[in-house]
Amino acid sequence: ITSGFSSSYDTYMIDVTGVAKNVARDANVELQIYDNGTLLTGANYDFKDESAANVNGANEFTIGEFDLASNDNGVNFTIRNANDATWYVESMGGRRIFMLGGWYDQSTGPVTGFRLLLSRDDMTGGTIRLYGVKNS
Repeated sequence: ITSGFSSSYDTYMIDVTGVAKNVARDANVELQIYDNGTLLTGANYDFKDESAANVNGANEFTIGEFDLASNDNGVNFTIRNANDATWYVESMGGRRIFMLGGWYDQSTGPVTGFRLLLSRDDMTGGTIRLYGVKNS
């Protein structure tokens, strides 16, 4: 998703609901960021997981693990300081994993989009909503 981002907002909230996938088995939801128009896919994503353990050098943020045998799962995340190189991401949701905070260590900013992936298989349903929090 690369539309909806502008300098009018410095915080974005992304809500994903009703996620379904084509095979009923566990999968991680992964997030990659478009930074200054470039999709960041290199091993520079750093974050803290639910036990506050450091995860360094990942190719994406791991947001949450879903038990997709039941489908209809959701996750949400917030991108803060989206208009400069100090942006970072927080998330909630998932079954066993959630990200307390994460960043990309070679960011140039601003955030111009994001990509959601599953660690395996394909998403077959769900709704993604993007909310901008207006600067005041």
